[in-house]
Amino acid sequence: MKSFIQFQKNSSGTFNFIFSVSIVGFIFLGLWPYLHIPLTDNEGVFAYIGQELSSGAKLYQDVWDHKPPLLFIHFLLLKKIGGDEEAFLHIYAALIHCVNALLLFWLGKRWLGDRSWWCAITYVVLILPPFFQCWTPQAEFLMEPFLLGGLLAVNGKKPWRWLLGGCLFACGFFTKQSFIFYLPLFFLGNAFAGPLEALYFFAGMDLMALLTVLPFMLDGRLNELWYAIWGFNRFYVENGWTWFSYHPEFRNGLVLWLIKVAEVYGLFFLAAFYFIVNRVVKNVNKKESKESPFLICWLISSLTMVVTSGYFFPYYSVVLILPLSVLTPIVFVELQKKHSLPVLLLIVFLVTGPLVSWLTVCHSGTDALEWSGYLKVHNVAAREMGEYLKSIAKPGDQLLAWSMEPQIYVYSSLSASNYIKTPLVNHLRIMPNVELKAKEAFLKSPPRFVVISHYDQVNSPPSWLMEDVARNRKLFYSIGKLELFTFRK
Repeated sequence: MKSFIQFQKNSSGTFNFIFSVSIVGFIFLGLWPYLHIPLTDNEGVFAYIGQELSSGAKLYQDVWDHKPPLLFIHFLLLKKIGGDEEAFLHIYAALIHCVNALLLFWLGKRWLGDRSWWCAITYVVLILPPFFQCWTPQAEFLMEPFLLGGLLAVNGKKPWRWLLGGCLFACGFFTKQSFIFYLPLFFLGNAFAGPLEALYFFAGMDLMALLTVLPFMLDGRLNELWYAIWGFNRFYVENGWTWFSYHPEFRNGLVLWLIKVAEVYGLFFLAAFYFIVNRVVKNVNKKESKESPFLICWLISSLTMVVTSGYFFPYYSVVLILPLSVLTPIVFVELQKKHSLPVLLLIVFLVTGPLVSWLTVCHSGTDALEWSGYLKVHNVAAREMGEYLKSIAKPGDQLLAWSMEPQIYVYSSLSASNYIKTPLVNHLRIMPNVELKAKEAFLKSPPRFVVISHYDQVNSPPSWLMEDVARNRKLFYSIGKLELFTFRK
C-alpha cells in the first residue's frame, strides 16, 4: 500500500512538472506574434520612468505618473538589465503570464481538485486574442501575481501565511490602487479566517506599506506620493466620466469594441452568467457552498475595476481573465457530468474565437490590431520618430515631446530633463503648476529637439511652446502626424 501511495505521489509530481513546462511553452508560443509590436503609450510612460530612475531621477519629484511606486520597480530593473525595448517588455509580460497560469493551476485545486489544470489552460486561451492587450505589462496585469499568491497564502491557519498574505496584498495595492477592491476576497468564504488571522493579515499589510512609504517619508516626498496614489486619481475619475458623457464617438467606439469582444469571449461570459444564476438558485434552496460568494465577488470586483475610471481602456479588462479562468472550467466540468458530448462540442466552439483572432494576428501583424483598440498609426509613427532621433542625437541632447505618444522618449533614449515631469502631456490638463514649471525650465534652457503631435490630443501644445517653435526652430523631420523641430542655424 505504501509503495502504491508513493507511486501516485511520484506520478502526480511528474504530471505537474510536465504540465507546468507545457503551459510555459504554450504561453511563449501564443505571445510570440506580439513580440515586436510597437510600444503603447502606457508602455512608453512606464519604460520612460524606468529609464529616468536608472539615471538617478527621483520618482514623483523629477519624473511622475499617477501610479503607485512598486509598479516602476519592474521597469527600473528591466532597464538595468538592458535589451531591445519592445521584445524585452513583451517577454517580461509573457513571464508574468507564466507565473499567473501556474498560480492558477495551484489555486484552482480549491474548486476543481485534480482538474485544476483546466484553469491554466483556460487562462492561456483567454490571453491569445489582442482585445485586452495581454502582451503589454500594464499595471492591471502586474498586480495579478500578488492577488493569486496572496489567496494561496491565506488558505491555511498558520500565522505566517496570513502575514505573508497581508504583505502580498500591500504589494498589489502599491502596484495598482484599484487592488483595494480585492480586499474582501481574502476573507470571504475562507474557512481559515478568524480574528487572529485578520490581525496577522493587517499586520503584514501595514509592515509592507510602511516599507514602501518610508523612503518617501525620509526624503520629503510623502505629499507627492499621496497625490500620485489618491489625489490625482480623483480628478482622473471625474475627467473620465466627463469624457464618457460628452463624447459620443468614444461611447460609439466602446460599443463596437464590446461587440467584437463578445464575438470572441461571449461563451466565457455566458458561462460566468450561468454560474451566478445557478448559484443564486441554489442559495435560495439552501444548497449553496461557501465558495460561490467568493467567486461571484471576484468577478464583480474585477468588473468594478474596469468601469471605475470611466475611460474603459481595453487593457483595463485584463483583470476579467482571472475569474473567467476559474468560473468557465467549473461550469463546464459540472455540465460535462450530465451532457458530455454537447459540452465537448461547446468547448471546441469556445476555443475557436480566440484561436481565429490569434491566427489573424499571426498572419497580419499590427494590421490585425486596429480592430482591437490598439492605435497602430500612432504607435508605429512614435517608433519611427524615436528611432530617427536616436540615430541623429548626440550625448547630452534632450527632447520635449508634446504628444500622447511618450514612447518616443523610450525609442530615442532621450530625456526630457526638468522640462516636464510627466512624459504623458495629457496629465498636464489638470496639473497647471507642473506646466508652469516646465515653461520656466524650457525657456531658461531650451532642448535641442521638440516633437509636436497632430494626432488627437487631449491637451493641445501651449502658446509658449508654439511661439518658441515658430520663432527659433525649423521643421526638421516628420512622420505621420508627428513633427520634429530643431534650432535654426
